[in-house]
Amino acid sequence: MGGVGRIVTQAGAELPSWDWEFERENLREAWPYITPTWLRSAESAMTEGEPFHTTAHRLRNEDALLPGYIYTTPPDLDFDPRTYLGWQPSPDVQACCGGAELPQSAVDRVSALGVDAFFPALMLGSPLGYRTEAAFTFWTPELFRHLVTASVQAAQERGVQCVVAPWIPDRMGNQHLVTALERLGAAVGFRGTEDFLQLTADNYADHVARMPSRKRRRLNLDRQAAVDAGVTFDRIEKDELANNAARVAELTMMNRQRYGASARFEHNETVLRQLLSEGVDVRCWVGRRGDEIVGVCLGFRKHDRIYIKSVGFDYTALGERSSVYFVLMFDLPVADAYAEGVRQVEFGMGSHEAKIVRGCESRNISSAFIMTDPELRPEVAGLLEEYSAQRASMFGAEPVLAHS
Repeated sequence: MGGVGRIVTQAGAELPSWDWEFERENLREAWPYITPTWLRSAESAMTEGEPFHTTAHRLRNEDALLPGYIYTTPPDLDFDPRTYLGWQPSPDVQACCGGAELPQSAVDRVSALGVDAFFPALMLGSPLGYRTEAAFTFWTPELFRHLVTASVQAAQERGVQCVVAPWIPDRMGNQHLVTALERLGAAVGFRGTEDFLQLTADNYADHVARMPSRKRRRLNLDRQAAVDAGVTFDRIEKDELANNAARVAELTMMNRQRYGASARFEHNETVLRQLLSEGVDVRCWVGRRGDEIVGVCLGFRKHDRIYIKSVGFDYTALGERSSVYFVLMFDLPVADAYAEGVRQVEFGMGSHEAKIVRGCESRNISSAFIMTDPELRPEVAGLLEEYSAQRASMFGAEPVLAHS
């Protein structure tokens, strides 16, 4: 990824024409949610948000993409920048991976700034992918500075009042993304953690054998409870997954809505069908009771990682605290990963403590804000600091982005 040459950027660009095969072979470290195949699928489902992507080009076959979307009016809560300062329209509505509640006085301070202080807003990243990163086929420490500067400056020239990068993971190289945002006046705070499992055993049986006896007992109890509940498990892909796309979308939507998060059935189903039509390696682990699918875990395989995207359950059928959850979301994907020679499973955000108990490691997720009006920056930075401290306490983490 070395080389010399002038980097040429373009804000408000079309998505590169990369397909899944190209992304799988040439963007091996890029999460599937920030590459054109996913973004095209998401854009076919979303009516909110104007695509505002920024591209960079250096030499032949050396390209980079920073996704972005402009919202002129407040969108769904998950994509509203005020959400990432702790604001919510009512106590019973939460954003994805919410949970830390600010005092009403802090929520009122965000509201008092007014809608016009935040909109139009540029959200950097993949809205339905919940990730802020760049995809690139070449690398230089200055790459993110070029991408971020071009994106932010062009957006502000269009009247954008707020730039938010909600989901920056603490992965190698992303410290340059954070630095580029800070140079333009960004405040940065802690959002949460995402969890992953490195597969270091020879096979799944060895993996289970290495577990402490208490964890093995928990695994066996979960499996037996699923059997006692009459639930069987298998994995569906391609045509069979397409035939069940509506049920998969329904269950994942119900799961999010159960916890007060925004979700739309049409988003889930449209994206899933589009990805399948693009040849993406999508797989879904399912739990069945008789002929009825009562639990789903949707994931992707890309190069040497499996990515778990979403889960969904029929709580009416399974009850409020079902042992099916971790069999379906954790154990089956790990077993398949070992069988396929995959070396890492990415579980994303949510159920953090339970994943750590099962051997996962974590990386921090940070949010960054750039307010166009410099007079608003101290107030927004203070709100972000307060909300970051609340969330860090909830996760048992330091409220800073650790560069590693």
